[in-house]
Amino acid sequence: MRFAVPGHRSRRLRSLPMCIIAGAALSIGAGDPTPKVIAVRPTNPLEVRIDFDRPFDPGLPARMVGRFIAFGDSVVPGSEPSSSALSDPKDPTRGAIRIAAAIPLDDDRALRLVTDPHPIDTRYSLRIPTEPKSVDLVYDLSGVEVVWEEEVPDEATSRRFVWPSLDPRAAMERLGAIPETAEYAACATKPGRLTLSTMARLPKGRLTVLLRSNRPFEAVLFNEPVEVAAEGKRWSGRATIESSGEPIDLTLRIQTGTTEPIEVETLAATSPNSSETKVESSRLILPWAPSPPPPASASRPVAALYEGGDPTSGAKVFRSDAAKCATCHVYRGEGGKVGPALDELVGRERSWVYRQVAEPSATIQPRYVPYTVVTKDGRVAQGIVHAIGADRISVVDTEAKSTEFRREEIEELRPSSTSIMPVGLTGAIGEQAMRDLVAYLVTPPAAK
Repeated sequence: MRFAVPGHRSRRLRSLPMCIIAGAALSIGAGDPTPKVIAVRPTNPLEVRIDFDRPFDPGLPARMVGRFIAFGDSVVPGSEPSSSALSDPKDPTRGAIRIAAAIPLDDDRALRLVTDPHPIDTRYSLRIPTEPKSVDLVYDLSGVEVVWEEEVPDEATSRRFVWPSLDPRAAMERLGAIPETAEYAACATKPGRLTLSTMARLPKGRLTVLLRSNRPFEAVLFNEPVEVAAEGKRWSGRATIESSGEPIDLTLRIQTGTTEPIEVETLAATSPNSSETKVESSRLILPWAPSPPPPASASRPVAALYEGGDPTSGAKVFRSDAAKCATCHVYRGEGGKVGPALDELVGRERSWVYRQVAEPSATIQPRYVPYTVVTKDGRVAQGIVHAIGADRISVVDTEAKSTEFRREEIEELRPSSTSIMPVGLTGAIGEQAMRDLVAYLVTPPAAK
C-alpha cells in the first residue's frame, strides 16, 4: 500500500522525540513483571507498532480494541479521551482515533495496533493496560520511512522499516534490541539498496543543506537531485534552497553490502558565513503525515450575508434536499454522522458560523480529514476513512454512503486538505436561506 500526501505541510516546528514514555506507570524496578516499552512508532497512517522488552500477558490485545489514542499539541502521557471527546471544535488540533484491532507479534513481545488514520502532525497519547501496571506514552509522526531492496539476478525482495533518524547507525541505537534492528542488520550485509524518505522541517529563508555519509549515496531534496562527490573516504552532497518554513521532501538512496555500519549526517546553514548545525531527528516527519488545510481567507463576509434570519425557516433548510445538512451532520438529535456534530455552534458568533458553512475547507477537524482511496484494480473512492477490524477500512462519502475495502486491495491512501463538504452553498440555496440556516444553528432550542 502506498501512502501519499498533498504539497501543503504543517507549519509547526517542534522538538519532540518520536516516543515519550513517562508517568508512575513506568516505575519498574527489580522484580517488577510489567513489560517495558522499548519503542513505539506509527508504521503507516493506519498502524502503530509497540515493542516490549518481554512478553506481555495474553489478554492485552483484547483490552486494546475499542480504546482511543488522544492527539493534540498539548496532550501528555495519560491523556485518554472517551468516545464523546473524539474531536474538540474549539481546538482543531485535538481529538482521538479509535483502535480497531490489536495483533500480537514476535512471541508476544510486540503489538500491532490497527487504528483510524492518524489525521494530523501532532502528539499522540496512548495508555497500554499491561499487567500489573498500565504504561502511558506519547509519540508523534516524526521519523523516516525506509525501504531495503535486495539486488540479486533472479529475484528481488524488500523490507520496510520506520526509523527515528536518517542515520542508520543512530536509528539502530535508538530502537535498541527489537526484531527490526536484527532484521536490518541482516539486510545491510547483503548487496541491495536503502531508500530513506522523510520531510525535513527547516528554518525559513535561504539555506544550504549538507549531507555526508561513509557510503556512496544519491539524494533528492525539494524535488531536485543533489550533486554528490567523494571527499577522501566519505561522500558529501550540498544544495542551496529557498525554504518557506514548510517541511521539504528529502530522499536518500544508499547501497548496502558491507559489514561497516552505514552513517549519514544531515547539516544546515542559514548563510554562507554561518556555522553548520545538525538537523535533529525531531525535525524529520514521516512522508505520509497529513497536512493541515491552507489558511482561511482574512476577509470577513459582509454583515448583510449572515445577520438576521429566521431559525424556524432555518430548521427546514437544514433538513432540505437542497442544503443536505442533515445527511452528514447531527444537530439537536437528528441527522447523519459523516461530519462533525453541530450542537457546539449554538451561541457562536454568526460571522464565524457563516464562514464554516461557506468555506468548509478553512477549518477541518482532524477526525474528518478526507482521504482518496485508490485500489490496485483502479477503483477510486473519497471520503472519511475508518478502520474495520484488522484487514478492512470503510470510506464514507458526502451522501453518507459507506464503501468497504480490504486493506490488501488498496494501492494508495492519500489525505486531502480540501473538505468533502461542497462549497457554494449560498449560491445553491440563496442568501435568505443561508441567513435562516445560520440563525437556526446559533439559536438555543426553545425550553420544553
